[in-house]
Amino acid sequence: MAGYHPAVQLVYFIGVLTGTMCLQHPVILITAFAGGLSAALCAGRRKALRLFLLGIVPSAVFVGLLNPLVNHAGMTILAYWPDGNPLTLESLIYGAVAGTLFAGIWLWCLYLRYTVSTDGILYLFGRVSPKVSLLLSMILRFLPQFAVQLRQVRTAQHGLGRDMNQGNVRQRGRNTLRILSSVIGLSLENAVQTADALKSRGYGVTKRTAFSLYRFERRDGQLLAVIVLCCAVIWTAFFMERLDFYYFPAITPLSWEPLDGIIYAACILLYGLPVLLWGKEVCTWRILRSRN
Repeated sequence: MAGYHPAVQLVYFIGVLTGTMCLQHPVILITAFAGGLSAALCAGRRKALRLFLLGIVPSAVFVGLLNPLVNHAGMTILAYWPDGNPLTLESLIYGAVAGTLFAGIWLWCLYLRYTVSTDGILYLFGRVSPKVSLLLSMILRFLPQFAVQLRQVRTAQHGLGRDMNQGNVRQRGRNTLRILSSVIGLSLENAVQTADALKSRGYGVTKRTAFSLYRFERRDGQLLAVIVLCCAVIWTAFFMERLDFYYFPAITPLSWEPLDGIIYAACILLYGLPVLLWGKEVCTWRILRSRN
């Protein structure tokens, strides 16, 4: 997906994120979660896997377990809490749905970070709003740059015996505050230097001209047509109330009519596009290598 036109990427991520956030159908949520996880692992590999296991999974589990504590709706009562409120099957299932929704959105945002470049953001929004496009590109660049600076400062402090995991508890806290203050100071200094450099070059004074190497090719049009078709099928089904699903007071049974098969196939194709494109590139690369 990173090799396609930025406009295609924009349409795809808008369609994927809006569908994941607005539709709570279990098939769509499971497909969105599986597609986001597969796409993030294909793009980020070990970094994405580490973030998924250490950050996304605990957060999703916390969201899922929090719902039965505050939501007591539902018809199927499993037990009672010490305060007398019921623990229902519907609240547990809805907690799992909320955790899956949270994890799916996080995974797609992670894949967006690996896919969309700052040049693509400037290309899409630079002429419309140069300041907003610059702000978005700086935000996306801030976190990786912050991580690099934190690693450099920790390496230097480790050589002096003042790292976050060196010394007693009091010294560790003091070292952590010292390292964080240094990294934050470096980040603020870089921001000021960037602002001064842009101001000296007259950024935002007159109408901005942009140079880019992006060309809308035939494969971009083909992929855009597939994305638009899948989104049209999904949202048409939504407005026809084919994707209505309720968890309270009772869980709605899933429908498996032939029309539902077309809708589910469109969902699988939409959320599985990154993995399909990645598999196509891998197969093409192996075929080319085998010929040589």
